[in-house]
Amino acid sequence: MKWGAGEAVIRSLEIEGVQHVFGISGSAIMELFELLDVSSQLTYVGARHEDTAVQMAHGYARASGRMAVTFCQHGAGLTNQVTGFATALRSHTPMLAITAGTPDAHVGKGDRHEIDQLDVVRPVTKWAARVPTAARIPEYVQRAFRAALTAPYGPVVLEIPTDLLPSVIEWEPPSRPAAYRASHQAMADPAAIDAVADLFSRAQRPVMVVGAGGDDAAVWEHLGALSEGEQIALVTTFGHNSAAPPAPLSLGGLARQGSKAAMRALADADLVVAVGTRLASNTTVPFYGFKYWPEDAIVVQVNSDPDQIGTHRPVDIGIAADAGAFLGALRARLSTCAEVDRTAWRASLLAYKEEWAAERFDEAEPPEQGGGKYIKAPAIYRTVGQVLGDDAIFVTDVGSSTAWAFKMIDYGQPRGLIYTGAMAGVGFGMPGSLGAKLARPDRPVVAMIGDGAFSMTLPALITAVEHQIPVRIVITDNQAWGAEKGHQKHYYDGHYIGTDLRNASLVDIARAIGADAVAVSNVDELAAELKDEPTSGPKVIVAPADPEDYPYPSERHGKPTLPQRFYYL
Repeated sequence: MKWGAGEAVIRSLEIEGVQHVFGISGSAIMELFELLDVSSQLTYVGARHEDTAVQMAHGYARASGRMAVTFCQHGAGLTNQVTGFATALRSHTPMLAITAGTPDAHVGKGDRHEIDQLDVVRPVTKWAARVPTAARIPEYVQRAFRAALTAPYGPVVLEIPTDLLPSVIEWEPPSRPAAYRASHQAMADPAAIDAVADLFSRAQRPVMVVGAGGDDAAVWEHLGALSEGEQIALVTTFGHNSAAPPAPLSLGGLARQGSKAAMRALADADLVVAVGTRLASNTTVPFYGFKYWPEDAIVVQVNSDPDQIGTHRPVDIGIAADAGAFLGALRARLSTCAEVDRTAWRASLLAYKEEWAAERFDEAEPPEQGGGKYIKAPAIYRTVGQVLGDDAIFVTDVGSSTAWAFKMIDYGQPRGLIYTGAMAGVGFGMPGSLGAKLARPDRPVVAMIGDGAFSMTLPALITAVEHQIPVRIVITDNQAWGAEKGHQKHYYDGHYIGTDLRNASLVDIARAIGADAVAVSNVDELAAELKDEPTSGPKVIVAPADPEDYPYPSERHGKPTLPQRFYYL
């Protein structure tokens, strides 16, 4: 069957069930944009910056659990997406970026947009390739999906030379993706399941540490049943608070602004089963003044990427498997085993949870400070969580204020917290929330960001207004790069340099762009504005926070030593 090469690209995306494509129109791939307009399945979402497009795609993939796609011009169009690719790679987010490429006859001549762009993006993607001939375009699109959706998930880049898209090719489209890529996740070896079941038969204080692999409705069902049936404590890794269901023995997150109940339970554990996590240092770093990793416990680590097993912490049993597949098999196996009495353990866990609940929100009270001039950052986050409830999706940036999302908000649905992840780059929250809302229009979506992140990602607000994306954007305005100022306050004797920001009115800026925007002065006003559901575009809420109030930073690698100053005194 004859197909235009560009048609084959679009049809391949339709076969994969893609619904949205993010990007900026580019003359070098104009054939694809023309065909987007006639597809009944694909909706194009144009951004004002390529970084906005890729971060929107990231939020879309995280909120939906589906592949995200971007189109962009080659050269600067692609290099503008590098930070987004890195963020997606470190978050194991499946994403395909399709870009143009210089025709073979002109490679090496310094033509417009020409750069060795695949060499630029390979360090921040799972796979990056150039299509050699028009006839192989469908094959390479399939390879791209296979690479992105094979564990560990990640971003991929496909370069199509500009002279190939107008070609006519012979192609018989597959009927379904299962014809060219795996349709089932990796299962755990039955012998491994038996070994873990044997450990449970002897354990008195088991804890499951759940990472991003648990942030799925099907996995939640297994986790909840295992926790209640076997009296297992559930704790989540740093930045993945919605990876475990709100079960009675679900105790919250670890590390910075985490749950003391979770840390106390982990410190007491005799068996740790880490599921869908790398056990990276930002999860096991001490906080609240004590070390909680149980050095004498038996440790089982389950990860779909075998390269991550034992990388950060030594393990007794390492299992390369999908989190859901492992938990389903373990649940079935434990149902055949003799019951273990863990009544005392359950009582301890519930006591830890109750004690933590009594002090958890202390830092949010009273909610105002500075003689009523400011709202405490933890009070802002607590109020947002209380008003929007369990069904909301909270998309956060990084910084001293956004870390309160780990402590002040409860997550009642999977994929409820979308954090920028291990790349920890400022500028994800606002564009990420737009993608999340397009993926899940049925759920409230709120971007929780600081004033620095807001000013960095203003093109995302223009995009939200243009496409009438009804998200809430809550800005904690402390007139500073807060995380860095916190380090300077606590580690460098309050010597501030380069961290104070002089902002124009953020409300005026947002209104000038066309957004509904308001400033609030207390938590009651904040709650009232949050209850006002946006319908035809974004709503920006600016909450003033004290520019001198910063929580103590994580001592990830120990407290830094102040530099010696011999010449500059």
